[in-house]
Amino acid sequence: MNFVVNRKRAFELAEQMSRAGLQMVYSAQVRADVGRDRKLLAALKRSGCRAVYVGLETVNQAALDDSGKRQQVERMTEHIHNIRDAGIGVHGMFVLGFDHDDPSTIQATIDYACTCGISSVQLMILVPLPGSEIARQIEEQGRLRTTDWNLYDAHHVVFAPRQLTPWQLQSAQVEGHRRFYSLSNARLFLYGDITTEDQLAFLAGRLVGERYDAASGNGPCRHIH
Repeated sequence: MNFVVNRKRAFELAEQMSRAGLQMVYSAQVRADVGRDRKLLAALKRSGCRAVYVGLETVNQAALDDSGKRQQVERMTEHIHNIRDAGIGVHGMFVLGFDHDDPSTIQATIDYACTCGISSVQLMILVPLPGSEIARQIEEQGRLRTTDWNLYDAHHVVFAPRQLTPWQLQSAQVEGHRRFYSLSNARLFLYGDITTEDQLAFLAGRLVGERYDAASGNGPCRHIH
């Protein structure tokens, strides 16, 4: 879900939260293009938003177009930087395994995730969810490998990719996370990517399961969809 799908309403809500003095620290799921709206970003920050979850998906424009995603690769970095400039961290969510993906496009997506300035990453393997158009196509093409729903968690390859092997796809996801959360990247994350004290407190709090406002030390963080 997109917390700012109605931007006027989201702005008004954020302003009311600020005026009410709720002292609430929270995160929200948004589209990348919220980075175009600096006024809204400032309001979200004032209301206690310290991180946003953004479906960046892929840097393969053909895959974005084919899946109906209305975003342009060349604008994503600009949006990420604008969000960070507002003092809000970015959790980037990517999907690997589109039919337009091959080893080179998946590598390009992982390279981008490691260099675009996001605070944390989630590299998910494409899941052909039952009832979806992509699931219908994969099943009709005989590419569905299992219907064990325990494996439909975006961390297992449950279908045969079109332009790479299941092993290549699975290995790419593991390697991508290893690269992003490597020691060298962790140094950059800790010393070069966190822009505010409360952002650091929010992200550190995620490691122990509770989130607190850096200024007051109070208030569990909520994730708003």
